[in-house]
Amino acid sequence: MPLSLNPLSHPLCLTRPHRTKVTAWLQHIPFAFLTVDLLRPRLVVELGVHYGASYCAFCQAVAQLSLATRCYGIDTWEGDAQAGYYGPEVLADLRGHHDELYGGFSTLIQSSFDGAVGGFADGTIDLLHIDGYHTYQAVKHDFETWRPKLSERGVVLFHDVNVRDRESFGVWRFWDEIKGQYPSFEFLHCYGLGVLGVGTEIPEAFGGLLTASEQEVGAVRAFFYFLGYALGANTEEVKSLQGRLHEAHVALDGKQKELDGKQKELDGKQKELDGKQKELDGLHQHVARQGQQTQADFAAQQEDLRAWKVRAAQTDEVVATLQALLAERDGRLGAADGRLHDQGRQLAQLQGHLAEKDHALLALHACLEGRHREDSAHQRELEDLWHRLEGKQRELEDFGRERVGRQRELDTARRELGNLWERVGSVEAYALRLERELAAQRHDTAALRDSWTWRVGRCVLAPSRPLKRLLRG
Repeated sequence: MPLSLNPLSHPLCLTRPHRTKVTAWLQHIPFAFLTVDLLRPRLVVELGVHYGASYCAFCQAVAQLSLATRCYGIDTWEGDAQAGYYGPEVLADLRGHHDELYGGFSTLIQSSFDGAVGGFADGTIDLLHIDGYHTYQAVKHDFETWRPKLSERGVVLFHDVNVRDRESFGVWRFWDEIKGQYPSFEFLHCYGLGVLGVGTEIPEAFGGLLTASEQEVGAVRAFFYFLGYALGANTEEVKSLQGRLHEAHVALDGKQKELDGKQKELDGKQKELDGKQKELDGLHQHVARQGQQTQADFAAQQEDLRAWKVRAAQTDEVVATLQALLAERDGRLGAADGRLHDQGRQLAQLQGHLAEKDHALLALHACLEGRHREDSAHQRELEDLWHRLEGKQRELEDFGRERVGRQRELDTARRELGNLWERVGSVEAYALRLERELAAQRHDTAALRDSWTWRVGRCVLAPSRPLKRLLRG
């Protein structure tokens, strides 16, 4: 083994990794520590992070060496047909470990490889780890796409270069093509790891690995195989102990839950007892309140009795007042009867006047044949009014005979009286209108007499007495 590659001179490769997720990369973690120690890269990029065992190993080495290195882990964290598909819980678990320890210099980029390549300048990446989709076309495409981004110190790591028994895995084919074009080194254990020195200014300590003799290659492979194997074995032992510890915790949790259940049951009984005590206290308070309420109700009933007596006296006073008001109302009813009698006489006089008007209209109708239709309509209205007035006269006469009964129905009589006055008003209005029409008829008759004496003849020259009286006004 070359003296520059003596692992004992680089104790970092003997460090236990912080993240030991079950992964096919676990046994290569010691070499990842050594790679960072020898290269001292300025920029590290990993394509295909998944659980983050290899990427966190690079970050752990950077942190422990206190390097000014920037690290970027790129993955979609959705899975693929080879690794299987998974949800966001994988990235969340990784961030829970990564962000607190390495967030100051490392960034996880959730993206496709092609989508992220534009974020890096050419000639800037010192260490590139390709561990994405493992078909021949995918690995070749990733290398050719990211090749311009490698610096003059650039080193590329290819995982799974020794997987030849899976039809979809083609990393070994591309590795066989590319390893002859650059200085390289190949680990065979843990599915194989290819180390490719692309840059022309790779540090001498790391370059010795790429130009090692067959004997030195065998020694390096054996050393890192046993170191990786021991790490895997220790990891399995730790996981076994962790499993046993977990079982102990589960059993302890079961006992604690059982104890909590007993405590809850005891608390329930105590609460039930407290509830019964509160119920008993409530009953005592209820009985006390009932006694107080009974005394208060009795006092209130006595007060109500005194109030009722006062109200009874006030009621007697109100009854006496109402009796006085009834007597006053009887007097007013008597006065109303007198006024009603006077109104009956006035209505009789009005009927006499209407009879005289009716005779005058009949005489005028006999003389004015040319206005027959209009006068006939007026005559029917007057006859109707006459019959209605006669009916009202009979009602008034009956009202006089049924004075006692009408007094009981005073409210109805008042309404009928109001209606009667409205009708009387209508009759007076009609009589006034009729007088106006008669005046107009006199004027028309005078004009007719002056203009058509040859037609009216004897009727005009010798009018009847009612007509003469009507024409004289």
